[in-house]
Amino acid sequence: MTPRTIKIWDIWSNAARSGSTADPCLQTLTSHTHTVTSLVTSPTHNTLFSTSLDRTLKQWTLEPSRTILLNPFFVCSRTFSTGDASYYTASCLREGEDWALFAPGSDGSLSVYR
Repeated sequence: MTPRTIKIWDIWSNAARSGSTADPCLQTLTSHTHTVTSLVTSPTHNTLFSTSLDRTLKQWTLEPSRTILLNPFFVCSRTFSTGDASYYTASCLREGEDWALFAPGSDGSLSVYR
């Protein structure tokens, strides 16, 4: 595993619980070009957000054709670039049905996505 990847694991699989050599990794997300620094889920759990030292924040959404399957797959649906600053972390906050993603930049900026 490289620090540029995000792994989606099936922690409830028999292989994961029994110590089997079968790989319980369902998917590897590989769009970042540098170390991934954080990963958060949306309050609805159908969107992931990752930050990286490659100065991007990526939005991962469920692949539409696989949403009804037991193990849906995520695809990178948007990339936000910070220019010269890096995103080291992000937080998702929810109030009722509304939610927002807050991503502080290394240059002191704060990006808010809704």
